[in-house]
Amino acid sequence: MSTRPLASSAIPGEAPDIQNVLAHQPELRDLFNELYAIVWSRGLVEHRTKEISRLRNARITGCGFCVNVRFERDGEKISESDAACVVDGYEGKGLDEREIAGLRLTDALIGDPQKVDPGLARLVCEQFSEEEILELALCVILGIATEKVLITLGLEPEPGTMATTVLPTPGSVATGA
Repeated sequence: MSTRPLASSAIPGEAPDIQNVLAHQPELRDLFNELYAIVWSRGLVEHRTKEISRLRNARITGCGFCVNVRFERDGEKISESDAACVVDGYEGKGLDEREIAGLRLTDALIGDPQKVDPGLARLVCEQFSEEEILELALCVILGIATEKVLITLGLEPEPGTMATTVLPTPGSVATGA
């Protein structure tokens, strides 16, 4: 993990973070933020399932920022005991079938999507509609992309320096969703 920023802030005097580094290309930043907000603040898949999948992704990818962030939408956020369930062996941690199917899909998307076996495909299709599968897959893929940028550009906190932080779900304030 890089702990030294590889890109500077576009805003003089501010320490680099993802938003002010993306400000070097304002149009791209704005488009990315719009897509990210739509995917996280709207849609068919419930917030809890998206958030559990996002945290699983963050833990596997190793993003120190994303592991410590909890998105809250309309007063709903997952508990720390729920967040602790997204480790290896999550099948025995009290999650429901839909959440487990979402996590197994998340694992496949993070690893090798070509290796989705018929059993996993059947489980995912039993728990999610085609529209929901697309939405959850996009959430996971956007998470991977964001985490890779944070890690690669050195924009995540030093290990052990960031407390768990609750943030509004991207777009939930601006869109009212």
